Amino acid sequence: MRRSLLPALLLLPFTLSAWRLFDQSAQTLPFSQNWSNTGLITTDDNWSNVPGVIGCRGDGLTAAENVDPQTVLTADDCAVVDVGANRTTNNTTGGVHEYEITDPVVAFQGSGTADAPYLLFTINTTGRTGINVSYNLRDIDASADDAVQQVALHYRVGNTGNFTNVAAAYVADAATANTATQVTPVSVALPSAADDKAVVQFRIMTTNATGNDELVGVDDVTVTGTALPVELSMFTATTDGAETLLRWTTESETNNAGFAVEHEAGQKWRQLAFVAGRGTTAERSTYSFRTDALTPGIHRFRLRQVDFDGTASYSPVVEVAVALARPLVLDVRGTTVQMSVREAQAVRVEAFDVLGRRVAVLFAGAMGAGETQTLRLGDGLTSGMYVVRVAGERGVESRTLTLR
Repeated sequence: MRRSLLPALLLLPFTLSAWRLFDQSAQTLPFSQNWSNTGLITTDDNWSNVPGVIGCRGDGLTAAENVDPQTVLTADDCAVVDVGANRTTNNTTGGVHEYEITDPVVAFQGSGTADAPYLLFTINTTGRTGINVSYNLRDIDASADDAVQQVALHYRVGNTGNFTNVAAAYVADAATANTATQVTPVSVALPSAADDKAVVQFRIMTTNATGNDELVGVDDVTVTGTALPVELSMFTATTDGAETLLRWTTESETNNAGFAVEHEAGQKWRQLAFVAGRGTTAERSTYSFRTDALTPGIHRFRLRQVDFDGTASYSPVVEVAVALARPLVLDVRGTTVQMSVREAQAVRVEAFDVLGRRVAVLFAGAMGAGETQTLRLGDGLTSGMYVVRVAGERGVESRTLTLR
């Protein structure tokens, strides 16, 4: 007795992709697809030679005729992969077909089974913005059929979930009876949500019309986008004593001259250094810059990315808190006295002459943690040497200065 293998086969956890009926890998930009190479599709329902493109029959996506395809946003994730290969004459079967005519094309038409046939495209827009989708809808049906063949464009980010309609791409009727000459060009920008994404899918769909549906070809599909100058994926600042270490990473660069490292000082930004970029590269790049010693307090940094043509853009701002190394810090420059405290405490700042006589009280009061006071010595004092003394609950510091 010959044992049947069918029950065992039915239990195998295979998918359509395991049989290489299609290749759903996300295609990088710029992307283009026409059908002049008739060797791309040679077998029914097999899209394996057309990376990133699948024909889908769309069974059950609508429950009536003449449904506006703009409203059919449910995802069936190509439940029925479909293409009739090597067609040479008009076919009345609904779904997706490859026509090897004078100007080869892939076309679709609705039917009672193929409720909403569509072509599904998968693209990778990483590093791109302003994504534009263009294609030509070609009437290839010269019969007397005169259905209203509506066509719509949908998109989604990722490969799961429902789609969003792109209203500007809607075509109310892409076919004319008794002739096969109508060509309707479509060119639309996808919403910004489609920018810079690893996976974006869009589909071009028609729906089952009343009467005999007409065949509409989808040809000359192109997807373009503007390259992002620099895709900055990380920018951090960490303290190392009184110094700060800045690190940043780019995932790709286009015409990148480099980065001006800027530091906010006194509510004004000043450039600390310029770090050369890598020009144009699709590879990940890492950069770093270490500052000189900074005064205690909050310090803010940003990157000004500059293209070779001088165009500039700014990164987000990062900030660090540089802590005091000692409980009290006293800095005297000329007649300016600057003092900082690490912890909150009461502080008194006094000036003494060379005989030890107190000649001025510059400050007396409470200071908050990390606070800095800038004082001036000189008013009413004669030329000579003086000692400035700061005394707090956590310690004492003294410095000398000379008035001229």
